Amino acid sequence: MPASDYWAGVAFFAITYGGVAAATWLIVRARLPRLVGATRALAVAVVATAALLAVHVLPAALGVLSRETAAALAALLALCAWRLPRAGGDPLPFPVPAAEERPFERLLARWATWAFGIWIALVALAQLYVAPVGFDAASAYLPIAARWIQDGSLWVMGDWIPIFFYGASPGNGSMLFAASALPWHNDFLARFAIYPFVPLTALALHVVARELRAPAALATLLGLMVAAVPVLVEPALRSALLDPVLYFAFAAGLAFLLRHRRSGDASDLVLAGVALGIALGTKLYGFTAVPILVAVWAGARLVARDGWRVVLRQALAVAGLVALFGGIWVVRNAAETGNPAFPVAVEVAGVTIFDAPPDPLRPLIGSRLVDYFDDPGEWAGELRRQFRVATGVPIIVLGLAVAAAIAVLARRRLRGTADGSDGVAAAAVVAVGALSASYVLTPYSAAGPPGEPIAAAANVRYGMPGMIVAVAVAAWLAPRLGPRLRAGFSALAFLAFFDALRVGFTVPRATTYGAFALAALALAIVWGARRLGERRGGAGRPLPRPRPAAWAALAAVAAVGLAVLGESVQRTYNDNRYVGRDAALDWVIANTEDGARVGVTGAWTDQGVAPIYPAFGTRLQNRVDYVGPKVDGLLRTYEDREPFVDALEREGFEVLVVGRARPFGEDPGRTGPLEPTEVPREERWARSAGFERVAESERFVVLQAG
Repeated sequence: MPASDYWAGVAFFAITYGGVAAATWLIVRARLPRLVGATRALAVAVVATAALLAVHVLPAALGVLSRETAAALAALLALCAWRLPRAGGDPLPFPVPAAEERPFERLLARWATWAFGIWIALVALAQLYVAPVGFDAASAYLPIAARWIQDGSLWVMGDWIPIFFYGASPGNGSMLFAASALPWHNDFLARFAIYPFVPLTALALHVVARELRAPAALATLLGLMVAAVPVLVEPALRSALLDPVLYFAFAAGLAFLLRHRRSGDASDLVLAGVALGIALGTKLYGFTAVPILVAVWAGARLVARDGWRVVLRQALAVAGLVALFGGIWVVRNAAETGNPAFPVAVEVAGVTIFDAPPDPLRPLIGSRLVDYFDDPGEWAGELRRQFRVATGVPIIVLGLAVAAAIAVLARRRLRGTADGSDGVAAAAVVAVGALSASYVLTPYSAAGPPGEPIAAAANVRYGMPGMIVAVAVAAWLAPRLGPRLRAGFSALAFLAFFDALRVGFTVPRATTYGAFALAALALAIVWGARRLGERRGGAGRPLPRPRPAAWAALAAVAAVGLAVLGESVQRTYNDNRYVGRDAALDWVIANTEDGARVGVTGAWTDQGVAPIYPAFGTRLQNRVDYVGPKVDGLLRTYEDREPFVDALEREGFEVLVVGRARPFGEDPGRTGPLEPTEVPREERWARSAGFERVAESERFVVLQAG
C-alpha cells in the first residue's frame, strides 16, 4: 500500500473515531451527570460502541457506506452532541459495601488486574503480524465485513459455505470489523477490533457486583475471573470470534438494570436498552438471552409491586431500544428471505407464521447438551474434559455460589430476616436457571452428531450469559459469608482466575506464568516508587498529579507515534498476511493484486484457514463468491456440470479455488479430505470449461480461466 493511501486512511480513521469519541464524551458529560467512577466508564463504553455502530450501520442500511460517509456522520454526531442541553442531578456513587475489604483482598485484586492486562498485551504482541485464522472469522465474519465495504450496503446476506447460515446471523460484530478496516480497505487492525471487549466485560461485571454492595476488590476479582474464562478470552484474542461483544453488552445491560432499581433514572434504562440491543444484534443466541433477562427483570419488578403500568411502560421502552440497536438484522433477514427469524420457522398455536427450510445441519452436528443428561459416562469422560478446557475452575466457583445463595435465601425467608436485596438475588437465581436451561436446550450446544459431542467446548460460549448473571448472585452472597469465608472466597476467585488463564485452548502456559511474574514485579516497583515519594515529599503527602493539559499532550504524542509506527506494521502485515499457510492460497495472494473475480467452490475441512477471506486480497480488491445456487435461502452446491459451467460464464470468474474434501454430510456426517488421487468434481467441470490448474495443495486446487 502506498504511503499516501496509508496516511489518507489515518485521516479518515482519526475523523471517524475522533468524532465518535467526542460525541461520546459530550453525551456522557451533558446527559449522564450522576454517573461516577466505574459506572461512568461503563457508560462511556456503551455509548461509544453504539455510536461507532450507528455511524456505520446507518449508511450501510442506506446503501452508501464508505469511509467518507462514516467520517461525515461521525463529525455530524459530535456536532449534535455539542448542542445537547445539560441534565441536572447530584452524582450517585455505588452503595456502601455490605462488608469491609481487607488489604489481602486489595492486593489480590491489583495483582489480578495487572496480570490480566499484561497477559492480553503479550497475546496481542504475538498476534501483531498474524492474520485471523479462526474458521468462523475467515469463513464468514470477515468476508461479510469485506462485502459490506465493497458494496457499501448491508442488504446482502453474504454466504460462502453451503448449508450453513452465517449470512443470516446478526451483524453488529462484523460491522465492528468493517469499521476497523474501512479507512484503509485493509484488515491490519481488524483482528484487534474485539480485544477491548474482553476487559470491558470485566468492567461491566465489576459494576454489577458493586451494585449489589460487594467490596471493590471482590467485584474486581469476580469480573476478571469470568473475563478470563478460556472460551471467552482466547477465541476473541486469537481467532477473532465476536462473542465478547455480546458478553460485554449483556453484562452492561444487567448492570444498568440493577442501577435503575436504586437510582430510578430514565437514563439507566436507556443505557440498559442500548446495551442489550447491541447484544441482541451480535449473535443468534442473543435472541434468547436478552429476552430472558428482560422478562425476569420485569417479572421481579411486578413481584416487588412496582405497579404493572410502570413496569409495562419501562419494559416497552427497553424493548424499543433493543429493537433499535439490534433489530436491523431482523429487518434485513425479512427483506432477503421473507422470514425475520430466518433460518428458524415461527409457529404460533400450530400455525406457521414464517416458514423456513429444513436445517440440514441439525441431524449431523446439531446435538444438544440435554441429549446427554441420561449418559453419566459421557459427562464423566469427554464432556468433563471439554468443560475443563473451556471454562477452567470459574464455572465451579460460580455454580457453588449459586447453590449456596439458594440455601441462604431459603434460610433467611424461613427465619423472616429477608430484606429488599433478597428479591434481586432470587431474580438473579431464576435468570441463571432460565439462561442455563436455554443453553442446554440450544441446538449445536454439544456440536456433534448424535452420541458424539465433539465440539461442546467451543459452544460453551452459548452458556456465558448464565455465568454473567451468576456473578450477580455471587456478589450478593459473598458479603454474607462472614469475614473469613469471604476472604477465602476472594482467594478462590483469584485462583480460579489464574487457572482460567492457565488451562486455555492455545495460549502457552508460559504466557500466564510470565504475566503473573511481571505483574508482581510491577506492583513492587509501584510500591517502591510510592515509598520513595513519601520519603522525599514527607510522610503521608500525596504525589503531585499531572494536569489535564499534560495528559492531553501525552495522548497527542502517543497518537502520532502510533500512527507513524502503524505504517511499518501495516506494510509488514500485508507482506505476511496468510502467506506460507497453504501453497494454493499463496498463489491466489501473489497473483490477484490488481483485482480479480474469484470463485470458491467444493468443500474444505476446518483444519487451517478457509480459502474465503484470504482470497479478498490485502486491499479487499477481489470479488469473491461461492459457485453454487441458493435454495430456500440456503447456499447449496451444484449437483450437475451444466449449471456449474453456466455460473462460471455468467459471473465471469477469473480464478477458481476448489476445496479438496468431501461435501459436508456425505460420509457419516463428516467432511474429510479426498484421497491424493481423487479429483474434485468441480475441478473436472471447470477444466472442461477451459480453466487450467495453476496451483495445488493438500487442501485446495487453484484454476485460472484460459
